[in-house]
Amino acid sequence: MRAKILKLLGLPALTLAGAVMAQPQELSEDELGAIRGKYTVSGQDYYFGLLMQTRYIQPDGQVRQADMQVEISAASGMQVTVSDAVTATSESAQFELLGQQSGLQQRIQIAGSSNRAFNDMSLAEGTLTPLENGVVVAIGQQWVSSQGDVLFSTQTGQLGMQINLPSGVAVQGILNQSGNGQLLQSIDIHGGAQAISNLSDLRYAGIDIGTIPTGVLAQQLLGLNH
Repeated sequence: MRAKILKLLGLPALTLAGAVMAQPQELSEDELGAIRGKYTVSGQDYYFGLLMQTRYIQPDGQVRQADMQVEISAASGMQVTVSDAVTATSESAQFELLGQQSGLQQRIQIAGSSNRAFNDMSLAEGTLTPLENGVVVAIGQQWVSSQGDVLFSTQTGQLGMQINLPSGVAVQGILNQSGNGQLLQSIDIHGGAQAISNLSDLRYAGIDIGTIPTGVLAQQLLGLNH
């Protein structure tokens, strides 16, 4: 798990306290030339964080925001935090891909007028700020928010959230489909005068990864929950 998550940052090879990369991907010479990485060794301190944030402004001006934060470190292992009180549910979030085998997939579908939609991903060194009033959730479950409009998934093969809007849906997640990893950001709007933004913020510390072009990052994305 931890080796795969650090592989998301584009490192060609990693060993983490005896963890073994289950499904390595071979890089071309051009890709290898663009990456300045190193092996992590047993006992080395490291940190990886991913914040998935979706913000929605309704036609009447009301604002809704959902956050899901994944953090992994040598000291504390893996922790998933969400921005709302949740209860376990049997309802499944729908993470639909459109034929892409691996990497970053961003898409926007709009039917209506005066709508705004935005997908963005950022990568930086450092650590994430803890979510205000965040709720730690267990791994391997589906969760629904107190208002019933957000589904959070920590199940094997899909880690992410689905926001069911009055006139649409917004999704962010990290998926493992047949051994191929995808980072998905999707917005589907029906109606008018709505604004939706998806943000994925990747953070790392304790790892010298140099400069990683977005294309290499996308090509080397592996599933985090396998």
